[in-house]
Amino acid sequence: MTKIEKEKLRQSIRNLAVKISSGCKVQEGKDGRSYPCGTCFCAGLGNLVNEKREEYKEHNDKPDRINEVWRFLLQLRDEKY
Repeated sequence: MTKIEKEKLRQSIRNLAVKISSGCKVQEGKDGRSYPCGTCFCAGLGNLVNEKREEYKEHNDKPDRINEVWRFLLQLRDEKY
């Protein structure tokens, strides 16, 4: 994947994160762009999953989904090309 392709993908994911977060753009990344806060992003993702499905309950260790999502958002926001 080229640097330009990575940047386009990153921008698409950023736009999706803002959309999932109902337009939240209160955080700023190293790239100077606006990103949603972790609370809104996690809440938005929570609306997309069905916690009653068996797949949601499957995991190897005690799940810490909020931490995993937050770490992803931090990496997305702070990576600079």
